[in-house]
Amino acid sequence: MYQSEKLLFLHMQKTGGTHIRRVLKNVIGGIDADHFEDKHKRLSQNTHKYVFGTIRNPWSWYVSLWAFGCERQGGWVYDNLTLRQLMPRRIARELVFFRNPAYLPDRLRGDYDYGRYLYADAMKIDRFREWLEYIHDGRGKYTLPDSYGRSRVAGFTGYMTYQFVLQFAQNMAWRRCRSAQALKEYMDRHFLTDKIIKLENAKTQLLTVLEEVGYDLSPAQRETYDSLFSKKTNTSEHLPYRDYYDPKTIEMVREKDKIIIERFGYEF
Repeated sequence: MYQSEKLLFLHMQKTGGTHIRRVLKNVIGGIDADHFEDKHKRLSQNTHKYVFGTIRNPWSWYVSLWAFGCERQGGWVYDNLTLRQLMPRRIARELVFFRNPAYLPDRLRGDYDYGRYLYADAMKIDRFREWLEYIHDGRGKYTLPDSYGRSRVAGFTGYMTYQFVLQFAQNMAWRRCRSAQALKEYMDRHFLTDKIIKLENAKTQLLTVLEEVGYDLSPAQRETYDSLFSKKTNTSEHLPYRDYYDPKTIEMVREKDKIIIERFGYEF
């Protein structure tokens, strides 16, 4: 999370958030506040601020998340699928915040050799397809962060949609939804943000947000803004995302992440 005098930015992994936070801090100032557990408290204390987040094409998102792990940098997703190591902060988050007593048994049963095999090389298209199926329909979903595999909604939503709702929905009651339609309706009623900007149009849309909340950028600030947007942050090396998919995996994402696809008009 990032906040300034007028803005709160909620950061969903691999949607350009690291880059946007860097741009904002250099152009208008502000601070990072990255403790997820404090998100709702901070929002309740800053109701006067404009809240926004970012999203990206789901097919592209999965490739980026996987390829980042292939570079041994995939954060909690990569760590959970490849390392048996248990971190106290992660254990507390899963057991207390998500109330998931199965977290430790699931982690101890994880197939970490297979996880490392799936992350061997970002140029191996077949490994990506295996990985995508493993985290949604295989044992891998039980070792993903934030108790995805043990949630009721995992039966009908993809991991990207799960993270999207986790980041941008009020409270945690959505985890009791029994269908994609019920989850969609919950999001319609309990959406936290004033705006979601697309990564694909982030430079233009972020500038619109700044103007809407009253930031009148000076020529020097605008020059900094343009310069920083020309330099990508936290990227991963991989082929064009469409190269990784076959008909089966295209439809898998289309079905599991249809809430995002339909809400934001994404196409493969």
